[in-house]
Order: sequence, then C-alpha cells, then structure tokens
Amino acid sequence: MRNTRTTAQSLPILGLLLLLLASSGSADEQSDRSELLEKALSVSPEYTRTIAVHNGEPLTLFQDLNGDDALDVSMLTVTFDPRVEPTLEALSNSARLYAEDTVHPVFILETYFAGQEAITTVEIGRRTVLTDFGLVRLTTEAFPVAVTLGFRNRSGAETDLVIFHDRGRVSRFTYEETRNRRGTLVDLDGDGSLDVVTTIRVPEAGRGYETFIELWEIGETGFSRTASLPLVRTVNSSLQETTADIEAEAWSLVGERVRLPSDGEQHSPFAADVTALESVFLATGHDDEGDEESDAPGVFDYPASEVDVAEVTFPRLADNPFPAPYLGRSFRLVFRVECCDGDPRFFEATVALGENPFGSSPLAFLTHGESGK
Repeated sequence: MRNTRTTAQSLPILGLLLLLLASSGSADEQSDRSELLEKALSVSPEYTRTIAVHNGEPLTLFQDLNGDDALDVSMLTVTFDPRVEPTLEALSNSARLYAEDTVHPVFILETYFAGQEAITTVEIGRRTVLTDFGLVRLTTEAFPVAVTLGFRNRSGAETDLVIFHDRGRVSRFTYEETRNRRGTLVDLDGDGSLDVVTTIRVPEAGRGYETFIELWEIGETGFSRTASLPLVRTVNSSLQETTADIEAEAWSLVGERVRLPSDGEQHSPFAADVTALESVFLATGHDDEGDEESDAPGVFDYPASEVDVAEVTFPRLADNPFPAPYLGRSFRLVFRVECCDGDPRFFEATVALGENPFGSSPLAFLTHGESGK
C-alpha cells in the first residue's frame, strides 16, 4: 500500500458564506437555482424552518446528488421552535455553548431531487453550535458524495456525514471529537477513496485503558468497519517481542522493527551493519535511580561486542502513549539492559505509529535523526 494520506477538510461556515457570495454564476444559472429552490421550499415540511444566511437566503448546497445529471438542492433546516432564531449568525454563535437559556434545536437536512414531487429528509438530531456545512467527494468517482455537517457542544465536536449514493440512495455516518473519542476523514492508503478512522479509549479492569483504532471504508450501503486495532496491547506485544529478540541477540529481527529515514514506511533490517542500532537506542547516561551519572558505556554496542545480554526490561504501558491524532505520531521510552556483572544500562528509544496502522507492521523504532532528537 502507498502511504500517502489526504485528509478531507470540511468548509468552515465563514468560508462557505464567502464561497456562496463568490459563486454567483450566470444569470441563467441563478434563475435555474432559484426555480429549483422555490420547488424545494414548496414541498418542505411545515414543521421545519430554513436557516437564513445574512442576506436572508436559505443555507443551501446545489449538486447532482442522485446521478441523473440534473442539479439538486440540499437545505439545512431546524424544527420550528419559537425560542430558536433560525439564522446562521445565531446558530453558529459559540456563546450558545455556555448560555443557560440555550435551546438545542433538531437539525434536519432536506434534499430536493429535481423533477420529484417530494423532499427527502434526514434528521441529524439536537445540536448546539453549527460550525461546518459543506460537500466532499468520497472517491475518485462521481458518487458517493457526502454533505458534511460540523457541530460543537460542551463535550467537544461532532461531524455528521449524509452520504448520497447513485440512484438516490442515502446513508449516514457520525463521528465525535471528545476526550475519549476521535475521528478523521482521510485517504489512508492513497487509493483516492476517503476512509474514516475512529478511536475510542475505554477502561480495562486491571490493565488501565485501551484505545481501539477502527477503520471504516465506504461501500455501496455506506461506511462499514473493516479493521480494528487495540493500540495499547499492540505496543506492549511489540515491546515484548523486541525484548525477546534482544535477549536472544537476534539483531536482524530487531533491525526489521526500525524505520529508516530514506525508506519512509519501509522497515529495513540492519543485518549488514549491526552498529546501526546505536542510532536507534540512545544511552541515557543515568543509573537505576535516574539521578546519578553512570560509568557504563554510552553506546548500544551489544551487536558488535562479545558481551551477552542477560535481561531487557521495557515498560509495560497502561494507556495510549501517542499524542493525538495518533496516526504517524511517536513517543519516547526508556528501557533497561543488564549483562554480566556490570551496572545496568539505560537506553532511550522512539516508537512510531504508522500513517496506516492496519498493515503488517503498524509500529516501528525511529533512528536518531528521524526521531528529531
């Protein structure tokens, strides 16, 4: 798999307004859109109200949404409530997050397909602050295409995708951005199709916290989960395997866990140059208490020496060590090596999570230069 990623960015509300103002088009195009919008409003449910932008026009997106080559229109509306001002200015005001009298309206996406006599409604649900309303193509083909809606609340953020497939089929997907949940829309393997990668952090009795990374891929019926990775268990398992390889002096296997700067995501063995591990495992220069300088050698020279490694101790993790958004990020740890009758030696290593962690080698050690130290 290629490792080039493309992240889909939804259009901020302010940017959307500027785009709407700039894309006036020809007089004929404006007339066609106006006529289409009038038809959509004529069949809009009586219990909803359109969200007006600053010029009083409804908040809309025009796009062929069912594959018949005719222009369709999607309108973002809210259910009628006399306490709610149905304007973009009011509903996108972040002060709503903390105002005691804030009413959380039910948002509805209404879509009118040209030539039809009814409107298709998708209830988004009760939300607090509207932050994004845009359109994103999910593959290299014309369909599927998604209307993206972003919202904020006191817990974080939420993204709703209303996905239009050809022939008018509609599906939906939602992901959150909170303390324990994250999601992103990204082309994970560079094939031109956008995937959703979500993470959820959950407690595990007696172990701490596990973070599950899940891959959702688009298909004919919408997004479906195709892979899942328990991140903390995967890191601990990899460190245990590295421990066994170092104690067995299987240096070529240790080298296969290293990512070289010139190879990108390729994991290349160091069998031809065992001293290369010196640039991966860096001596800390401290003793077991961590506060006194050690006289032990400051280089990871075991592969080239005749000294046998007696015991290796990596820390056992109880929570996700990677900084958000996790993919492509790294963390540093310190591990202990004991040999002969000498003092224990301590080394620092940088562990990276791949941009695409669902391959055969989700983790890698970084060299001195690539880790940025």
